[in-house]
Amino acid sequence: MNLSSLLRVLVLGASCLVAQPATAVPITYRLSGVGSGHLGSQAFTDAAFVFTGVGDTDAIAPIGGGVWVNPLLSLQVRVSGHGAAQGAPRGRFLCQQDVWRPGLSG
Repeated sequence: MNLSSLLRVLVLGASCLVAQPATAVPITYRLSGVGSGHLGSQAFTDAAFVFTGVGDTDAIAPIGGGVWVNPLLSLQVRVSGHGAAQGAPRGRFLCQQDVWRPGLSG
């Protein structure tokens, strides 16, 4: 192998070792169940609900005690028989990893 070929191999090998930056992507969280409460001014009892939130994988961070949090970019709440409401992007998705317990906070 001549010097020129060796140099090409070294440059190619070194370029493979350079770390590429991670690219954040949207992530959708969906929590559902049956419950009672209020959607706006409308009360509901024992109704099926779905919370759908979108976050950014680059924003996921630990907050201690095995709990990770991701601020939501959008949040939609659907309650059976009562339609849907689009929430302000103030909510956060939480996950306690040791027991795999998800949740939302406002």
